[in-house]
Amino acid sequence: SPSVRRVYAKLTLAILAGDKAEVARLVQSAPPEGFGGQSKYNDPDVSYRLATFWNDRDTLDVTMGLNLQEFVDAMEAKDPVIKAPTDMVMIARVSMLLRGVANAFNVRLKVATQWREYAEEVLRETDPEYRHLSRRTLRGGGQIK
Repeated sequence: SPSVRRVYAKLTLAILAGDKAEVARLVQSAPPEGFGGQSKYNDPDVSYRLATFWNDRDTLDVTMGLNLQEFVDAMEAKDPVIKAPTDMVMIARVSMLLRGVANAFNVRLKVATQWREYAEEVLRETDPEYRHLSRRTLRGGGQIK
């Protein structure tokens, strides 16, 4: 849906900006402003780490050096999920699959970086004042004023 695309575009740019509060807000806010995820304590650090892990990368700054199972278990122990953000599930699955294929070729892929241009394109059309939207050159040479 258009609202999910807009929220996911914001999530992508917030992850790239390292904006933990904004990532948590997008994950936890009810649709159409967010994905409607809920956890017991609404811990912004846990929301940020999980959203970044599922939608971008599994680097040490995110996973704290834990393997997949240990990381998910640690996040669940710190702030148990009450309601998973269901509109993120298939998007996160694509991110994980792409990273898995890249890992097979010894490539460490950061998905949000690859999707930045598309996220910016969506937000230029739907929310041009979004704070993490850059004012750089558009594809094809056009300029954003």
